Amino acid sequence: DALPISVCSLLMCGILAEMDGRYEDAETFFEGATCVNPRSVVAWTLFGEFRVKLDVRRKHVTNCSPCMITERI
Repeated sequence: DALPISVCSLLMCGILAEMDGRYEDAETFFEGATCVNPRSVVAWTLFGEFRVKLDVRRKHVTNCSPCMITERI
């Protein structure tokens, strides 16, 4: 028997992955939360905020040559 997937668990995993710099994993968790419950305002809000921060981070790394060497996205 499979355990039900919890939106809260997916969101927490996304937050922890983001804090650890694992952005691809974080995106997977946040997106997964929106798929499990497409009507969850919290899931969509956190996913959207993550995407905004990720976009800002990518623009910074692209425009900052020292970051291109040391940062991973």
